[in-house]
Formats: sequence, structure tokens, C-alpha cells
Amino acid sequence: EMAKAERRRAELRLERVAVALEAFEDDEYGWCRDCEESIGYRRLMARPDSFFCHACSTAREARRS
Repeated sequence: EMAKAERRRAELRLERVAVALEAFEDDEYGWCRDCEESIGYRRLMARPDSFFCHACSTAREARRS
């Protein structure tokens, strides 16, 4: 079960990277999908496959709780 879970996490990460590469090709990489502001450099360095800026990501997490 642990191996299956790890494989699924890896597959999801690959999907996110593929979407990030598509965004790069479309000149949309680095822009938040919610507020359309730029995603901070430090966030992109830590998580290059980020779709949301820190503020929007935090707000999404709060809504899930």
C-alpha cells in the first residue's frame, strides 16, 4: 500500500509538471490561476509546479478546513 501511495504521488507530480510546462509554452507560467497576479520567485523556486500564489493557496487551504 505504501508503494502504491508513493507511486500515485509521483504520478500526480508528473501531471503537475506537465501542466506547468504547458503554461510555460503558453507564456502563462508564474501567474496565479485565481487572482492572476504573479507567483513569487521564492515560491516558484520551492515549488516550480505551483498554480497559485501564496495568498490564494493559503485561502484555498482555509476553505478546505
